[in-house]
Amino acid sequence: INYQYDENGVEISRTSSVDGQVISTWDDQDGKLLSVEDSTGVTNYIYDETTEEFLGIDYGNGGSLRYEYDNFGRIEQVKVQADPLSAVYTTSYEYDPVGNLIKVTDPNGGETVMIYDEVNRLTSRSLPNGITTTYSYIENTDWVKKITHTAADGTIVASAEYIREGIGEPVKIIREDNSYVELDYDDSLRVSKETYFDDNGVQIEQIEYSYDAEGNRLSVSNGEAEGTYFYENIHQLSSIDTDTGTETYTYDDAGRIASISRDGEIWNLAYNTADLITSVTDAAGNVIVEYEYDSNGRRVEANDSNGERNYLVAPIGNSDLESPHLITDENGDLISAYVYGGTMPLLRLDESGNPVYYLTDAMGSTIALADGSGVEVAEFDYDSFGNFRRSVGNDLGVTGGDFRFQGQWLESNTDLYHFRARYYDPESGRFVSRDPVEVIEYEPQSSNPYQFVYHNPHIYSDPSGEITILELNAREHLQGVLNGIRTHTQLSIRDELVQRGQQLAADALWTSLETFLPINFANRNGSSFPTRVVQAGLSRGGGETLGGELFEILLKAAFCKFLPNALHQHFFFEPDVDVSSGEMTNPGYQCPEIFSNRRTPSGRIRPDFIVRNPNNTRFPSYLVGDIKLSVKTIYEGYIDPNTRTQQGIRQWNGMVTHAQNYGTRILAFPTLFAGARDDRSTYHERIVAEAIERGVIVFLASAQ
Repeated sequence: INYQYDENGVEISRTSSVDGQVISTWDDQDGKLLSVEDSTGVTNYIYDETTEEFLGIDYGNGGSLRYEYDNFGRIEQVKVQADPLSAVYTTSYEYDPVGNLIKVTDPNGGETVMIYDEVNRLTSRSLPNGITTTYSYIENTDWVKKITHTAADGTIVASAEYIREGIGEPVKIIREDNSYVELDYDDSLRVSKETYFDDNGVQIEQIEYSYDAEGNRLSVSNGEAEGTYFYENIHQLSSIDTDTGTETYTYDDAGRIASISRDGEIWNLAYNTADLITSVTDAAGNVIVEYEYDSNGRRVEANDSNGERNYLVAPIGNSDLESPHLITDENGDLISAYVYGGTMPLLRLDESGNPVYYLTDAMGSTIALADGSGVEVAEFDYDSFGNFRRSVGNDLGVTGGDFRFQGQWLESNTDLYHFRARYYDPESGRFVSRDPVEVIEYEPQSSNPYQFVYHNPHIYSDPSGEITILELNAREHLQGVLNGIRTHTQLSIRDELVQRGQQLAADALWTSLETFLPINFANRNGSSFPTRVVQAGLSRGGGETLGGELFEILLKAAFCKFLPNALHQHFFFEPDVDVSSGEMTNPGYQCPEIFSNRRTPSGRIRPDFIVRNPNNTRFPSYLVGDIKLSVKTIYEGYIDPNTRTQQGIRQWNGMVTHAQNYGTRILAFPTLFAGARDDRSTYHERIVAEAIERGVIVFLASAQ
């Protein structure tokens, strides 16, 4: 691959013997990507001329997508079009004050309504076809206890009930017909046994799994994946000895599976430079399916015996995850259109506008499909790794696939799942190519580049194909913390625009407190994703200082990643503050420099963040504060006369003075650990008392 860069070191062209030439055009002033020319044509990125907000994409195949946003930068409307002359498919979204999605209006005008409880957990969803889905949870957690999809006449269409132990792993899952599966796990929380029972409690089948120390699957006793597994080069699966014969696997020089010999068939797989499958052929060289991608990895075309399909793929649900919005044939005629609720598929429309709704379990797997009248048209059941145990109405031919296991796209030609950056083979329980993400030191199993969700899809998922996350993943976990800050910040900005008083801003802050409170998010050892990041720092000899710095970096990155772009300019990280007056004398840095320009200690007063209007200093700062490892850290560093240092005293005084003279008299301290209940209460009371004595409100928010 040959690369060309401009004078600022930005890639403007790359040429590969496999993918051809890619030419990128950027805005010289603000660095926005304007267009990309590659083998699929020219893709143009559209921005608002005034606000510079990202508005959408014009694709090389003639398709287009446009976003409209509400005042808080959330997607309010999505419009997609196969070509300039075809119909426009419009989906609208509404949110509550803390950012929960409460209504989706689909292109047919049908309304899907969501209801949440006081801690922002989804409790009910009503579809336009009369089906209502109810959600219940394990007490004081976000772990789903039961999902029930009920038709308008009271008939239960589909359901999944979870009996959980440990940190939330299901040990029993009961379906709507009272059949169930019991699950066992080994000491590494890998699925070790599935025992299936019918509705009378009679055992139907038992499947046992074993693994080696490298995280490779060694054996499966029954089911679709039955066999003894053998490896070369540590992690590369070479063969599986089954009751019906031997399956074999070969690899190319990049470590990607080049061929699969299975069930009397041979598949040869070819890839592009991004490790995405471009073709699958049989032993005679006949094409089973071919795929084309743009330079951003979006799959834009597929060809097989059913003809050509063109995909319009774009981000979904205020996230970076991309999925198809439209599929058209070679003539540009619609095959299907898709509507999403957040990052999960909600429904698809066929060429005549007839809807089919996805009914899912706790991990997002499609367990049933229902039509526009609320009638079930398909039902599914899977083993732990996505192989079908039951499949009724599973017609994938016209669209070339559909959303199934964990809400991911199942390919009709190969039965591989398209997890965006990689393809997953449920029969072997592995990805067909290596993980592009580097090894995560605090997760030893991540050293196996082919492993799928640490061999436990019941609590882990990998929607991007690049990094394994818990069912309550890091994004969602930090989102709970960020919702509080976002709610207060956004409401404060709105209050500023209508010139309301400070009291309303304070009221809005306390109203949003509940979304800022702990969420039980843990692994088998009782530790969360942020916790393990921090513990990695602690274990490397850095003590609480390094642990706190790691959490600070993580949360700052989350601010910039998950808050709307329109708010980025309001966040100032590590600004200098005058200890006497409280004035911000140096703005520090902002989101674009979050990793590159982190400031070094200097003895100056530098709150971790100040949130304020970037253009008008006559309006007060919305928030000022520090990110700390625990409530105890705040108390010992700033309040306790026996442990605080002179720098700690000056830091506290500087933040208090800024809040008094330049802010809304509010200090915010996001922390990772709340601590033991008794200690937490004592520290909290003393911190609050000190703040009140100084005439400010302190906002303590723990992620754990």
